[in-house]
Amino acid sequence: MSLHDEYARVTPYEMALPGRAFVREHMDAVAREGRHRELSLEDPGTFRVLESTQLALEKIRIQEEGWGGLDPYADTLYHAFHFWRAGEPLFLLRLSLARALVEDRSSVPPNETGAPWNPPLPAPAGYLQLPRNLFWVELEPEGVAESVDGIFWSPAGSGRLAFTVVAGMRDGRPGLGVLPLPPVPMEHLPLWPAVQGRREGQDFSTTLPGGELDHLYSMETPGEILKLMARTFQYMAEVPGSVSPSTVTRGKAEVGGDGASPLPSTLPFRRVELAPPAADSQAPGRTSQPEVN
Repeated sequence: MSLHDEYARVTPYEMALPGRAFVREHMDAVAREGRHRELSLEDPGTFRVLESTQLALEKIRIQEEGWGGLDPYADTLYHAFHFWRAGEPLFLLRLSLARALVEDRSSVPPNETGAPWNPPLPAPAGYLQLPRNLFWVELEPEGVAESVDGIFWSPAGSGRLAFTVVAGMRDGRPGLGVLPLPPVPMEHLPLWPAVQGRREGQDFSTTLPGGELDHLYSMETPGEILKLMARTFQYMAEVPGSVSPSTVTRGKAEVGGDGASPLPSTLPFRRVELAPPAADSQAPGRTSQPEVN
């Protein structure tokens, strides 16, 4: 099992949209139409009925015949637009921190009961890329589990956030799979790090045959997805040194060039990693407080 997290891999944003010329033309057109009609583009329903959105969707459908129905395209384009408008913020979650956020409650700065926690998001919209083949999800009930590449987040109006899981991105396989979550209120943000996602069993425990041997994780419920995202947001906001400066992968030489390494993204990205412990053996930015969850 590859658990690659050395550099940002090619993203669904790059795969789904047919080139930078498409991005410049169609994203600008959507933004102009929204301004001209004085419509909020943070409402997914409004976004989908724009004439410029429909034109962009038709172009994507021509380029990617194997994707299927309209809704997955529209959801992906919605996140792509907000990703573009936010400046294409791409974050790569490193393996050590991913495991700490899932398994070690002390890695997440605790929130005392009654103490509001509302750190800023790392960006209004963005894409969090996960270690390759570490997290798995079923895109359809009773379907085959697919490896999660990452998770988009975007504003969804009325103080809500929209999240979409992207999975099934494999070399030699056209298209990708998406799992949109219903928009969730931002006011619930303080609850997400401690939410219990599954009614039975431990959150993130693998459901893959033999998955425990490779120490893999499954996400079976929306609560698990929200928990991972909220803990990541909180760690980024509250732990100094956890987010690296922006960098770009510079071609095959940097990734090994052996044909087995994943194709690198052309976008700048920032690593999100486990920060070194402070001198007092506590995580930076934290004081000794009781754990939650």
